[in-house]
Amino acid sequence: MRVKGGACSAAHSQLVASRLVAGTECYPGFTEEEEETIYSKENGTAVPNATTSWYTWVSADDTQQVAIEGKFATYPGSGFLVDVTLQEAADIVESLHEEHWLDLKTRMVLSPAKPSIINPEPKP
Repeated sequence: MRVKGGACSAAHSQLVASRLVAGTECYPGFTEEEEETIYSKENGTAVPNATTSWYTWVSADDTQQVAIEGKFATYPGSGFLVDVTLQEAADIVESLHEEHWLDLKTRMVLSPAKPSIINPEPKP
């Protein structure tokens, strides 16, 4: 889940002018109205490799994911999706890290674990 960037308050502008904080764009808490559906970096910075699937927003209808109740908001099943296999997970996570895929606009990351059932043979 990502949010759109927006204008900062006058107090934030004063903090920037005083060099107490950096940045001229602020990011709200998550609401469906603030959900970003076109991936962009902070301050509209260009996205490298934007043609990869993890920069494409997917609706809840397409993901078939139900809404998730979080600590700060309820998140719909939509968002930017990275689908990986166990074999490629390390390489994909490294790429996401290098491209700063998670940033100040990120509000939730869901990593569903596929449950495994282990039924070892009982010892006699």
